[in-house]
Amino acid sequence: MELQDVHKHWRTTYERIEKFISPHYFCDSNLLSRQTSNRAAALSIQHLKSQEFLGSWLDKKTLTTESLWEDIDLGFKFGPVWSIHWFRVQLPKADWLEEAFAASKQSGSINSEVHFQWNSDTEALIFSPTGRIIQGVTSLHDGTRETAELSPDDQNDLQSPFNESQLMLYLQCSVSELFGAGPSCVRPPDPKRQGNLSKCQLIRRDPIISRLIQDLHLLMEIAKELKETDQGHRALYCGNSIVNLCLQCRYDDAIKLADEFFKASRGTTMEPAGTSKDRMLLHAMGHCHIDTAWLWDYAETRRKTARSWSSTLRLMRKHPKMTFVVSQAQQLDWLKTDYPNLFSEIVSLAKQDRFLPVGGCWVEMDTNLPCCESLLRQFHYGQKFFQRHFGRKCPEFWLPDTFGYSGQLPQLMRHAGMSWFLTQKLSWSLVNKFPHHSFVWRGIDGSEVLAHFPPGDSYNMQVLPSELAFSASNHRDKGRTQHAGFLYGHGDGGQGPGPDMLDRLERLSDCPGLPRLSHGTPRTLFTGLESDRANLHSWTGELYLELHNGTYTTHRSIKLGNFRCESALRVVEFLLALGVLDETATVESLDSLDTAWHLLLLNQFHDVLPGSSIGRVYADSARHYNQILSVCSRFRSMDEVSTPAASVSEFALVNPTQWSMSLTLPEDHGRRLVSLPPLSVCRLDQLLLKEATPPEPTAKLLDSKVVVLENEHLKAEIDSFGRVVSLISKSIGAGRECLLAPVQLTYYHDMPLFWDAWDIMDYSWETRATVAEDATGKGRLIESCRIDSSHSCQTVYELTSYPTSSDATDSNLVSRIEHQVALLPERPHCLTFCTRVTPWRAAHTLLRVELPCNVRGVTRASAEIQAGRVDRPTRGNTSWDWAAHEHCSHRYLDLSEANFGLATIKQAIYGGSVRDGSVVNLSLLRSPRGPDAEADFNSEHCLRYALMPHQSLAGLTDSSSCRSLVATACQFGYQSDVELTRLRLTDRTAVPLTTSPLVTFEQPAPGSSQSVVLDWIKPVRSVDQSKWFLVRLYESVGGFVPNCCLRIYLPRTGGRLTAAFESNALEEQLRPLKLQSAADGGVAVELPAPIAAYQVLSVLICWTL
Repeated sequence: MELQDVHKHWRTTYERIEKFISPHYFCDSNLLSRQTSNRAAALSIQHLKSQEFLGSWLDKKTLTTESLWEDIDLGFKFGPVWSIHWFRVQLPKADWLEEAFAASKQSGSINSEVHFQWNSDTEALIFSPTGRIIQGVTSLHDGTRETAELSPDDQNDLQSPFNESQLMLYLQCSVSELFGAGPSCVRPPDPKRQGNLSKCQLIRRDPIISRLIQDLHLLMEIAKELKETDQGHRALYCGNSIVNLCLQCRYDDAIKLADEFFKASRGTTMEPAGTSKDRMLLHAMGHCHIDTAWLWDYAETRRKTARSWSSTLRLMRKHPKMTFVVSQAQQLDWLKTDYPNLFSEIVSLAKQDRFLPVGGCWVEMDTNLPCCESLLRQFHYGQKFFQRHFGRKCPEFWLPDTFGYSGQLPQLMRHAGMSWFLTQKLSWSLVNKFPHHSFVWRGIDGSEVLAHFPPGDSYNMQVLPSELAFSASNHRDKGRTQHAGFLYGHGDGGQGPGPDMLDRLERLSDCPGLPRLSHGTPRTLFTGLESDRANLHSWTGELYLELHNGTYTTHRSIKLGNFRCESALRVVEFLLALGVLDETATVESLDSLDTAWHLLLLNQFHDVLPGSSIGRVYADSARHYNQILSVCSRFRSMDEVSTPAASVSEFALVNPTQWSMSLTLPEDHGRRLVSLPPLSVCRLDQLLLKEATPPEPTAKLLDSKVVVLENEHLKAEIDSFGRVVSLISKSIGAGRECLLAPVQLTYYHDMPLFWDAWDIMDYSWETRATVAEDATGKGRLIESCRIDSSHSCQTVYELTSYPTSSDATDSNLVSRIEHQVALLPERPHCLTFCTRVTPWRAAHTLLRVELPCNVRGVTRASAEIQAGRVDRPTRGNTSWDWAAHEHCSHRYLDLSEANFGLATIKQAIYGGSVRDGSVVNLSLLRSPRGPDAEADFNSEHCLRYALMPHQSLAGLTDSSSCRSLVATACQFGYQSDVELTRLRLTDRTAVPLTTSPLVTFEQPAPGSSQSVVLDWIKPVRSVDQSKWFLVRLYESVGGFVPNCCLRIYLPRTGGRLTAAFESNALEEQLRPLKLQSAADGGVAVELPAPIAAYQVLSVLICWTL
């Protein structure tokens, strides 16, 4: 090595190297200026006039009909935003082209000298004239992805069919960029955005110069990162010497000097993993996180997968050691349909353990909001897809980017055959740093999985020395394990690894002062971690993300749509499973259910269901939800009902829950109250013969303008402002007052630091104001509390929006809020609320309802999650407590003393909190303005919730209280949406239907199954003439159930149960269960005993005709 002057200053040496390869300084004479030796402009560029060709390739007529194409030139602008455009490019076979291809072939280099350069301010996919996909290009700001390397093998395939002396390429462009079409990821798309064609040419790049530029970049990074070490100074001196050699045009000597430093000749494979024990080992995996929808819609994602993965496949052909992981079965399923050749190549590489499907899910879903069954179906459909097409199930759950992780996930993972978990999202937490990167994650039931967070805190690593150094210094489990993951490649909007990353990965494989780096797989990573498992800490319960807590509330419409679709599918699958409908055995009926589930699971993606996508996505979601509900309606024959029914004898009602359920019939049936037996399908005319006649609640208006609502269980007082000022529990708590202060609507200024649709900040609590009495004048009482015809109390308010620049000229940004309080006959133990907003027009405003509960001395609140509950703090004593100032719960949020509790029950309202020990706040509506400027804006909303006094959940002292609360919560959605339970009787309906349950619980030990919930009954595909269905159960409140039986009654004459098995999310037969016939015609299925706290149990049952 040639040493420079010993008096050389570090900064001058460093900046000398920097300027020698800079794209901004001395570009006429530095090394970068020598990289491109030849250019050949396109001979012609043509644009397809029509924008209707949205498929993956053009038809023959389009390819050959010249009149369909128009000639264009550089500077051509095209749009509108999101439109799809096709281009045809004719390129010359320049004199230097053959020489460059020959030189690439002769040298044996993996890098070609010939590149096609295209920049249109859009993403693009390049095709050969025969329709073969070359790769994707995009317009990144650094220009690194605007060129496609053309190998000698491409030469013949690119031959123009019109002229032998020319090459031809086709490009499909979408008018959007890698991160959509907005000015930032929190702003809506720019409707005026256009593509702008600025570059279209062939270029020749000297691979030696390119290699030296890469080496100098790396040497600079090492010098900077390891500045105070010998290795850092050696890197600086080496870089300086390379500059000197390049100035003398001694490029071969410069390469030799760089190789000497990196201890590896160009093209040499890296040191195998595990040969050295002194330094941390990073298992490097190529990664290309593609959000299934976010700042672009689903259709664009289908194109992103082709652009990204074709580029990755091209790279893997050059780098035989490279590994790459891809999650989300839905995206692979799209690719199989749209680009079957790419899919076939992926399957081939998967067999070599190089292009690896991971995650075992249909999409990378949100795990806070979907119900337990939805999460299990994500695993079911994902694992089945990977098993069918790749011959393997995924042992790891791969969810790098979602907004918190349910405490029930470890058990659900194990239920789907997974024991490893990877994410990195908790590194985003705003206040507290999560204490581990590798640990044993224990669910609320005690199930354990091995969890890993890559210590680089990113899935978009660029393979830079600084990232390697940070992975080591940031690692929270030093000394416990030296294995860690390293995910490299551009992500979120796709693209994945680039050739520069692979070059750096090779050079940095064993650099002193940095962790070792090796091509790895999920299996090599987790196998290494398993060997150190005994050294690792554990974490029990949910993984709460201290950020993005507004996503529990944003876009109320999609959350309600998801809830309704889950509820509708539950009813339909119950009917099909137990043979109520003739379609039970048909493949077509199960296919249509699969399609409905695929659509539902698709829209549970972690940027869709949380409400953080652009408006185009929610237009897709609304269509998908309508499709799902239409499928369910057809099964119930309700698609034929467009007018009120002429006769009640045409209808039946379905109760898919295990408890008796009271329903108030719709207007077309006279709003009468009926009671349905558990898990039954009952003719409506038979139910009306037993019509329930509960005592009517009374409603009185006192002189003080206070309305009193009263029944045998509750007495509520509502003041003239519509606030519930008193709630007396007459049947529980000996006349106890349930409230500390009035129940009332409040609102808050809701402007986060950056992530508009995502975040509710702690400082928003400082802006609290009441809708009824507002000193600012934004909230206003319009109509005082009055009694309506249904004996409920209704109050009307107006709420004026906070001003925004975009709405400053609009003086009508006023929301009308109709707030109803009632004692309903179907829920006499509850005080029920219905808040209607018509429409919601309050920008950057958070609407809450405040429910101050008279439940003292409580430090934890019980919040329902999927198939269980978690306890959350009610006071902000620690930074972990107050950072979780907004959290997610499902159907109830409960505060319980030793002998009294007050639960808040709700329909598709997820965000909330408990403050000051006992003040429950439910977040009802938000109105962020980006990335969807119309999120719930100008829309009508109906929000339903209730207060329910009960004995207590504390210590599970009274199982009937547990049963009552869980039953009321489970039935609340169906009671609020009776239409989902109606079945129109046709010749496709099995008869006779009775008012008897189809499934019951048998309790050998009295009271033993009070807390076990029969959550779902679904049909299962069969390969023979047998009929299979699956029953899903769970223990709901953290109790211990020593034994329990199911008793099954089939509605079809001649049907009999023949077998039962303990099963899992994949519907596999695990262990046979005992059957016993009963004198009443039922068959008892003895469940595995005992059923542990929060255990999820799947039972597979076979019946024949």
